[in-house]
Amino acid sequence: IVDMRRYQVMIESAFPSEAGTMLKNLEKKGNPWGLAKKQRLEWLKEVDFDIPVVGRDIEDLTEVEYLYWVGCAGALEDRAKKTTKAFAELLHIAGVTFAIMGGDEKCTGDSARRLGNEPLFQELGMDNVMALNTAFGEE
Repeated sequence: IVDMRRYQVMIESAFPSEAGTMLKNLEKKGNPWGLAKKQRLEWLKEVDFDIPVVGRDIEDLTEVEYLYWVGCAGALEDRAKKTTKAFAELLHIAGVTFAIMGGDEKCTGDSARRLGNEPLFQELGMDNVMALNTAFGEE
């Protein structure tokens, strides 16, 4: 079934037009909405404590206990941002040192994979591996 879906998407280009827009946005901007990467950090203005950003506030993740991988929905989609902020607040209250990525991360590509675009999923995954390697101080 997965291979049939991939064939439809990759060979036949048989998918809803909305899915085509989403795939283009993932390819060009790294998120399904096509928003600029700087918008990934806008939610930080809505919390009343500092959250370090890798590459901006801290050099790499050796300075904190955890990386909070916010994800594209958690950073960009209004309803999901509520959960993102609440979880960050819980970490802060618990005294956990954490940081977030600085916008170099991309969507995990799960929606592309489910749709049948495995190459796009793989590309996004490799981009994220490189961003994580950099965040962990590895090149």
